[in-house]
Amino acid sequence: MERATIVPPVPGPSLRRNFVWNLAGGGAFVAGQWAILVALTKIGDEATAADNLGRFALSLVVLQPLVQVAHAELRQVQATDARRRRPPGLYLGARGLAVAAVLAVVAVLGAIWGRPAAATHTLFALALAKGFESCSDVTYGRFEQRERMDLVARSQLLRAVVGLAAFTAALAGSRDVTWAGLALAGAWGLVFAAHDLPLSLRRDGADPAGRPPLSLRACAGLLWVSFPLGITTGLAALAINTPPYVIEARASTELVGRYAALAYFVSALRMPAIAAGVALAPRLGRHLARGNLVRARRLSAALVLACAAPGLAGTAAAALFGRPLLALVYRPSFAAFAPELTVLLAAATVGFAAYGLRLSLTAAGRYASQIPPVLGMLAVTAAVAWVLVPTHGVLGAAVGLLCGRLVQFFVFALTYAAHLAGLAQRAPAPAAPPAE
Repeated sequence: MERATIVPPVPGPSLRRNFVWNLAGGGAFVAGQWAILVALTKIGDEATAADNLGRFALSLVVLQPLVQVAHAELRQVQATDARRRRPPGLYLGARGLAVAAVLAVVAVLGAIWGRPAAATHTLFALALAKGFESCSDVTYGRFEQRERMDLVARSQLLRAVVGLAAFTAALAGSRDVTWAGLALAGAWGLVFAAHDLPLSLRRDGADPAGRPPLSLRACAGLLWVSFPLGITTGLAALAINTPPYVIEARASTELVGRYAALAYFVSALRMPAIAAGVALAPRLGRHLARGNLVRARRLSAALVLACAAPGLAGTAAAALFGRPLLALVYRPSFAAFAPELTVLLAAATVGFAAYGLRLSLTAAGRYASQIPPVLGMLAVTAAVAWVLVPTHGVLGAAVGLLCGRLVQFFVFALTYAAHLAGLAQRAPAPAAPPAE
């Protein structure tokens, strides 16, 4: 069988420019999402705002693990595919199948979960929005593969602006988060159809000729190959959302909304971490594909440090200015949760570093080996949160997440170090110098 060759990258922007584009686009999108959360806390009277925030947060907590499993990390798989073995349409088809499966699961879940009708309607509306978001997400893998981070940033900016405008207008007019969620779905669907889809299907000079025709079987096969990554990210999302699950079971639904509001600070810092990761990961994939282990090690270390840096800065800022910041952004009653915010951001810092290691394993093609670290994180987070939440509330949940993240990071580090050691052992020995 003919061995696939590594496709030479089309000359593109520098790592610094890619990072800036990722930071700008991701920052704009997170700012838009954060503005949506602030709108939920401020539009309507206090009782209406609390109800809307609670339904919104609960729906996202339920949806996030399902969406992450369905993602199957196809974006990262495509972005780090240095040989371009699969056409972009195959990734789009596989993601479409996954989104359809998620919507079917949500329909069944909504029929049996026993929540009030208003909560079920909100769940359906946000599931539709998440479906369009997932479709845009897989096109970003194509843009990142070509190192066109400017296209990712433009899409994120469009989704942030159009989505925020649609959501707040619908919320202000209806005072109901369900209608706002439907408006958000329509806005994101428009950006996907008008911007992301046509640009992702364009070919460039590095695309191999003679691509095989697409088929349902091929799309399903790609999902199956990358399914271990979906399990990994789904379990990670489940672990991250375990604290609010425990809060609702052991405390109150109102505290779930408070926890979600604090967690959006993590989302703000996640964007610089992701920007650093997606800027470096494609080149790491090329170094690993060529067997250049020295550069791969250096780039992996830089990847971990770059991902962790925003979390370190955010944790220090929360420790110093958490109380006035929470009172300013939300309501004065949130200022009491400053210690919880600091612990959450410390957990996020460890998680960002673990994200850098996970990207390194993805670039190395080690998919199934990412599951055990996340299982450890899930088990430790759930156990610690279950014990601490009844007496410490949101703080106990944050401590549980921090403990789980530490376990995940160290197991990821050991797994990646073992993989690099194995590659070094299999590398051909340098030729002996000729005899004189």
